[in-house]
Amino acid sequence: MKRDCKISVKGAVDWLEISVEGDWEKKARSNLSSLDLGMHTLAGKQVRIRKGGNDGPDFYDLAIQRSKLYRLHVYKTPVNDAALRVICFSNMTSHYGARRSRLIVRKFLKQLGFIWREEKVSRLDLCADLNVRFDSFRWHIDRKRYVCRAKSHNFKEHDTTLYFGKPKSVQAKIYDKAKQIGNNNPVTRIEFMVRRRWFRDNSVLQLKDVDLVELWKRLTTKWLRLTTDRPDGKHYDQLKVWRVWERIQRCDEFGPE
Repeated sequence: MKRDCKISVKGAVDWLEISVEGDWEKKARSNLSSLDLGMHTLAGKQVRIRKGGNDGPDFYDLAIQRSKLYRLHVYKTPVNDAALRVICFSNMTSHYGARRSRLIVRKFLKQLGFIWREEKVSRLDLCADLNVRFDSFRWHIDRKRYVCRAKSHNFKEHDTTLYFGKPKSVQAKIYDKAKQIGNNNPVTRIEFMVRRRWFRDNSVLQLKDVDLVELWKRLTTKWLRLTTDRPDGKHYDQLKVWRVWERIQRCDEFGPE
């Protein structure tokens, strides 16, 4: 195993989802609904208009997608007071960061005639890539050298992905990023998906209330950590953390802010 000083860790926001309450200016909403499906230029941006449908429990009238950057679901009627859902993909959030991505989308919506009033964070994915082989993580997991608050785990369904928890509140996955992108050099990704239930339970509503570094630290110390020994079921806090995981815990940058 490489020494700690040679382990590089790069963090990023991999997904951002916000439910937005607001109002449309006169005729702005109806003008959108009257557009044909396909490519259009709106507010100087090339976007694709897609038909509406059922997005989980939320029905939307149409979706506006700009390349692989973001997608906007415009609801037929407000759902839980939300007028639309904003989804920023990793191509956007990893480049601009979470807060700037939000501002870019808000500006675009303003140009379309939407007045952004209130918001709630629905989902936020934080990730970190490091130059350590995935097999090293698999070795620790196979020997049950980990502590996790989630009782549900999935270590066998995929050869190159380890899942902790279910995608209801918090879910973590560790996977072989090098194999996914066809890289000969070792790259393992640690990723946490945090959903609205967790934000609500922790009294976090808006993106401005989220400290990304503190959230990452909390997830990698309190929610999941890999250890040098197998837990005995009693002294979890006294277990020594695997030094690679210690390096992961110290990640303190998640894109431009």
